[in-house]
Amino acid sequence: MRETGIVTDIRGETAVVKVERLLTTGGGCCGSVTTVESVFLETRNLCQAKIGDHVRVESDYDKVRFRNLAQIGICIAAFIISLGIGDALLPQLGVSTYKGPLSFGLGMVMTIAAFGIIRWSNKKNPANTPIAYELAAI
Repeated sequence: MRETGIVTDIRGETAVVKVERLLTTGGGCCGSVTTVESVFLETRNLCQAKIGDHVRVESDYDKVRFRNLAQIGICIAAFIISLGIGDALLPQLGVSTYKGPLSFGLGMVMTIAAFGIIRWSNKKNPANTPIAYELAAI
């Protein structure tokens, strides 16, 4: 998705861009209603824009949605796999009384660990951030 906006703030290598989007709502008795919504995007500033400049912003929301769904799937898989591991290993370790709650606790610990790894990976590789790629002549 390509949009044009105004740079409102510079934070190191990132620029905060105010983008106005048109929203169309379903019609009632009078037809559809169009409103304007202002959205602030934190973008990578590849065009060295300054505050007040108009810039073109590119973001790929389909990739962002797919990446988010994949991350949710990884957390769910970590929980289910660790439940199975806990259910199989706890009786061999001599723990049979609280096998269910301990398996659940192990699942939660593994889910939190998977979430932490995903979050660390996202900070290291911010592929989800929009890019301000050129100055716009307005």
